[in-house]
Amino acid sequence: MNKILLIILGLIVLGFIIYSAVTAPSEQVVTLTWTATGDDMNSGTADKYELRYSDFPITEMNWTTCTKIMKADSLEPSVAGTQEFLTVSLPLESETNYYFALKVYDEAGNVSALSNVYLYKSKDIVSPAPVTDLRSQ
Repeated sequence: MNKILLIILGLIVLGFIIYSAVTAPSEQVVTLTWTATGDDMNSGTADKYELRYSDFPITEMNWTTCTKIMKADSLEPSVAGTQEFLTVSLPLESETNYYFALKVYDEAGNVSALSNVYLYKSKDIVSPAPVTDLRSQ
C-alpha cells in the first residue's frame, strides 16, 4: 500500500492512492486496479484520473514524457474506498518492462502527487524459429 498526501496551504487535498495489481489476460491487454481516493483525503469523490505508462521508471520529473492512457479520461472516479479498474490495450513487446502510474484531480484542479509506480514485465511472445532440416538417417 502506498499512501500519498498532497498538502496545499495546510489543507489535505487528495490522498491515499493505492495500486493493487496488474494482470495480463492476454499479451495485448493489461488490467490495472486501485482503490479510489476522495476529493478531500478519504471522503467524497475525486474529479478525474490521469494514468500514464512508459518503458522507463516513472517519476514526477518525467511524468509528462510518459504515454497518457486516453481511455482513463472517460473513467469517472467512484466514491473513496471503492475498487477501481481499467483494462487497456498496449503495444506490448516481448520481454519488456512497462511502468504505470496514476495522478488524481479534484474539481478545483488540485492534483495528487504521483502514485506508486507499478512494474509489469511482458512475457516472451516471440515463437521459436521452425525446424527446417528435419529428415531421417
